Amino acid sequence: MSATSETSATKRQILLVGPYGVLGTGVVDAVAENPKWRIITAARRPAPTYRAQAAPHHISVDLMDREGTTKDFSSLDKVTDLVFAAYVEKPTMAETVEPNARMLKHTLAALAARNVPLQRIVLAGGAKSYGFSLGAFNAPAKAIARGIGKPDLRYQQFPYDQMRQALTQAGFSPQKAAVYIEMFQAINASVLAAQEPRSPQNITATSFETFVQDVFAPAYQGKASAA
Repeated sequence: MSATSETSATKRQILLVGPYGVLGTGVVDAVAENPKWRIITAARRPAPTYRAQAAPHHISVDLMDREGTTKDFSSLDKVTDLVFAAYVEKPTMAETVEPNARMLKHTLAALAARNVPLQRIVLAGGAKSYGFSLGAFNAPAKAIARGIGKPDLRYQQFPYDQMRQALTQAGFSPQKAAVYIEMFQAINASVLAAQEPRSPQNITATSFETFVQDVFAPAYQGKASAA
């Protein structure tokens, strides 16, 4: 390994696009443990408030807009690594390909315009496994948002320490809470994964939307009314 490559392996500036899903938060946390690495995040939405104190420098950008992406990334000139975790969901896989390819192309074009010393690109994207191959679906957060009349509701991953505290406050013993956190970490790291592919035979006949409409929403609205 040359001196140049040794330096690049230790001193790295990472651009993380799509930073606050399961993968993105893992990258942010991993980079925070290495003082020689610097990370910049980029997404249409701002960094979530629960991570605001520890949030790295964040660029608000609409990756669908080529010129806007080039302008918003105009201050970047030392990026060595691109971790691309942005993802746009569409009703079918055929419709999903084009906007996601467009976002990646606009990102690469913006970095090329700055002539950054890019050495590594990591692509990570995809939908949750809710039976995509069986037809169109809605992610749970979106189904709940519609069901309770809160269209801005979105999925938010909380730090494990906050989840552990919530479990103990709900009555879990510290030991039991620790076991659950270990399981969540294994699932998020793909260490624990289902071996049986999803199919009509092992998917419940009750859709998540039906559950939200018939069970969750009435319970939520009843508690909201009582409050």
